[in-house]
Amino acid sequence: MDMSNFPFTIGDVARLCHLNISRENQTSEYIVCPFCGRKKMNLHYGKGLYHCPACDAGGSMLKLYAELRGFQGSKGEIVKEIKKELGIADNYCYRSARQSENAEVIVQPQVDFERMKRLDSVYRAFLNKLFLASVHKPYLYNRGLSDEDIERFGFKSMPLFGYKALCRELLQENICLENVGGFYLDEGEWTINLNPKMTGYMIPVYNYFGFIEGIQIRLDRPFGKTKYLWFSSNGLDHGTSTAAIPFYIKGNRKPDTLVITEGAFKAIIPNKIFGYSIIALPGVNNTREFEKLLPYIRQDYRQVLIAFDADLRVNENVAKAREKLRRMIYEYDIVCSTFEWDLSEGKGLDDFALHWQKNKADAGNERSDE
Repeated sequence: MDMSNFPFTIGDVARLCHLNISRENQTSEYIVCPFCGRKKMNLHYGKGLYHCPACDAGGSMLKLYAELRGFQGSKGEIVKEIKKELGIADNYCYRSARQSENAEVIVQPQVDFERMKRLDSVYRAFLNKLFLASVHKPYLYNRGLSDEDIERFGFKSMPLFGYKALCRELLQENICLENVGGFYLDEGEWTINLNPKMTGYMIPVYNYFGFIEGIQIRLDRPFGKTKYLWFSSNGLDHGTSTAAIPFYIKGNRKPDTLVITEGAFKAIIPNKIFGYSIIALPGVNNTREFEKLLPYIRQDYRQVLIAFDADLRVNENVAKAREKLRRMIYEYDIVCSTFEWDLSEGKGLDDFALHWQKNKADAGNERSDE
């Protein structure tokens, strides 16, 4: 939710709630948390939000007022009460994005479309020069993908040699590699930031607008707990980092609902089986790029459904990440709910989808045998 829509700030709310603030002219400040008593609460004056990592209290300035004043009511009623206390005329009207389907929704541009288009053209040209080795196909089949899926999403194996030759081919096609994640200059010659000792396959990451904005690498032999790497050239000559972009697939079922999960495969398989639009975070705590999309998501969808792994009942980190994400979505005035299933039905949303598909097929076979 854009807090700039209101005729008051979180600083005004803090003073009404008798909180001691002193740096309202700055972007944010830390104050004593009224919930736990530790000087850990951050008031963000620009966004109108608060958060205390010590007790995990957080939300919008409207929630802060309601919590500290014990006020129960709708957002509109909270706004009215705050304006009344501040002596602000009641002719200011807050309009939710959901209050009228015909209401104009103003989306503040937070994304660089020109850069997206450029990255998309470079990565598509690069991937078109690669192939998928036969050693990687069985793994993708086991994940539930068909040859058609593999072709559609553009999975390719990591090249093991000829990096500079590949770059020369791209340059001959007038493709600029400057500041594109994964490419850099080595002694004046363009090359690719890959290690031939690390084998794996590449997953093009399609962003919310349909562009390939990055590439993830699934390692054949993970090191430690690391299975995935971003194709990046951060810190190298004329290279750059690759943002942790959410993977998005538009569906044709329930067009008003967006499912949120984690990991590209957990988007591809359920989209194929259930038909829902799905966006997959690169990690449950990787929400920075996702938050930039929320104004667009609010415009395109009426509700979102968070479907993280089934082990969140025993994995405290996943449970906390889901709650943090839910609060973030709530701040943008989007209806948000969660979807859970039993761990026996699969860990990830993709496992659950395949389990559901198998049960449906088995039930059909039983009926045909009767």
